[in-house]
Amino acid sequence: MRKNELAFPGARAAVVPAMAGIALLDAAHILARTSTHGAMIANDSVGYLARSLDFMESPWPNFALQPPLFPLSLAFASLGFGVELIEAARFMNAAAFGATIFLSGLWLWRRLRSGFFAVAAAAAIALSAPLSDAASKVLTEAAFALLVVLALTQLDSFLADGAERRKRRLAVAAVAAALAALTRYAGVSAILAGALALLLDRRRRMADRIRNAAVFGAVSSTPLAALLAINRIGTGTAVGERSRTTYGLADSFGQIPRILGAWAAPVVDDGALTAAAAGALVALLAAAVWVRCLGSGLITRK
Repeated sequence: MRKNELAFPGARAAVVPAMAGIALLDAAHILARTSTHGAMIANDSVGYLARSLDFMESPWPNFALQPPLFPLSLAFASLGFGVELIEAARFMNAAAFGATIFLSGLWLWRRLRSGFFAVAAAAAIALSAPLSDAASKVLTEAAFALLVVLALTQLDSFLADGAERRKRRLAVAAVAAALAALTRYAGVSAILAGALALLLDRRRRMADRIRNAAVFGAVSSTPLAALLAINRIGTGTAVGERSRTTYGLADSFGQIPRILGAWAAPVVDDGALTAAAAGALVALLAAAVWVRCLGSGLITRK
């Protein structure tokens, strides 16, 4: 057992089910809030649904404006399980949001070494109004967030773990980053951040840093490069014709208070209070178990 690892096995048995319960409750919350009218159709949703329908009728539609992973996933889910595209998006987003909560909680537990704060953080993510809202729409945010979190957490584990786990975790991080970029073009930021983190790894020699960054960069960026090449050949443009943004750098920084305020806003849809109360109850129960174990000396730190 590593230094500062929990010595009492029951602590893991208490924290992991608590985080899993929060993740399952929030996935159920997403399904409940979309059960009556289905997942909400936003502006970009029309494009994703159209690409899915096009793929079901033609080998390779135009994926220049929107990367292919999300519409292809909807199409395969529809063909494989016989569900409508909107229903497929509804279940996929609920599962992705729940998995993001659970994965984030596990990673925070590993880094913070505190089950209480890890469970509290998982509950905070579950109660996030913007994330819940995005997961309730036919949009890529839920899947994209899961892939980015998976890439960064596995990369962090690669940088911290011993040699026996390096290759596997680096490979998972690279594949997740590649899939993130195929879900949203903004996923290229995960590729750049991962390569930079590997180059700045002080625990390894410069030759090892360069090799790791090169391997990660090659694996994670090759699918995106192939997609952009196909788009260029097929449509004459790599990412489609896009209108120029009217926002400057100062305007973008000015949006920060509004975005942070939105993150603090409560979810107000039907069923949200039930999910919030259930999530809070799970967090409080986990905290009570944790404090009880600490007080009785059952949990110790080396």
